[in-house]
Amino acid sequence: MEKQNLFGRAACGVTLLIGLSACGGGSGDSSDAGAPVVTVAEAPGYLVGGTVSGLVPGAQVVLANGSDKVTVSANGAFHFAGKLAPGASYDGKIDSTSEGLGCSIAKGAATVGNADVDTLAVRCLPVVLAGVQEKIQNVSGMVQDAAGNYYIADAVRQVIHKVTPAGALSVYAGISGKPGADDGAAAAATFHMSIGFSVLAIDRAENLYLFDNCNALLRKITPAGVVSTVAGQRSAACDWSAPEAVVADGQGAQAQFGWMMGMVIDSNGDILLADFTGQAIRRVTPGGLVRSEKLVDGRGARIYPSQLAVDASGTIYFSEGAGSRLFRWQ
Repeated sequence: MEKQNLFGRAACGVTLLIGLSACGGGSGDSSDAGAPVVTVAEAPGYLVGGTVSGLVPGAQVVLANGSDKVTVSANGAFHFAGKLAPGASYDGKIDSTSEGLGCSIAKGAATVGNADVDTLAVRCLPVVLAGVQEKIQNVSGMVQDAAGNYYIADAVRQVIHKVTPAGALSVYAGISGKPGADDGAAAAATFHMSIGFSVLAIDRAENLYLFDNCNALLRKITPAGVVSTVAGQRSAACDWSAPEAVVADGQGAQAQFGWMMGMVIDSNGDILLADFTGQAIRRVTPGGLVRSEKLVDGRGARIYPSQLAVDASGTIYFSEGAGSRLFRWQ
């Protein structure tokens, strides 16, 4: 009899437990049951992109940031599809281009901050002259004017090419394959540019200046297409490692130059040249008067200037060609 009572009590206990389980515990409101709902904020992500310029109709460039690629077929803004978290690094590269198109990318690698990146600058240029089969043989220097035209020094063909924003190419000055130092009309003038070291600059009046390193001459090309020699004595030295050049100041042909590796034009219209072999900054007025300032550091050691730049306030900066220092000058 006792066994039956125990069994009955056990059965009631099981029934009670089942009932409580079905009701969510037997006490309290069933709406409070279960795990709490947690809202997770989405991690911030930012786009990486920039601008493309120089594309001609029908051309395209494929850009890559790792495995993330984007095809751009028109000038203007672009961005990669993927978003990156703050602190993530990116490295934009040229993946491929249309045939006959050359592109380069500036400011392509950095770290994402707390905003979209729009600083990648992709510049493209056609590499085949319109209407002829000759290609640009050697880009030894390049400068852009206020209208967006590019002027390219070709040290193999010994000419200066002009590329319009629409991609039209033409020979701006010089005779293909004929080095020399003849002034006059642009189509009849001759130059002797060095491979890899042609420095160019444009002033506010759109005059194009070229330092003709193999001739050791500062040349000027007006918007009307007239070539003249501003300063210098013609030299046959076409090698930056040649024996130290004679550096002489003076008016026009009285001046002598070494090997120039940089050129800018300041707010006064003066042409500033980085004379590597002369260890000096050469200042040339538009009228052809040349003055020099020899460069030494705080220890009295010579400085071999290379690239030059000038900011909006007129402060001039130059890098050291035989070192790793950057200087502020005047």
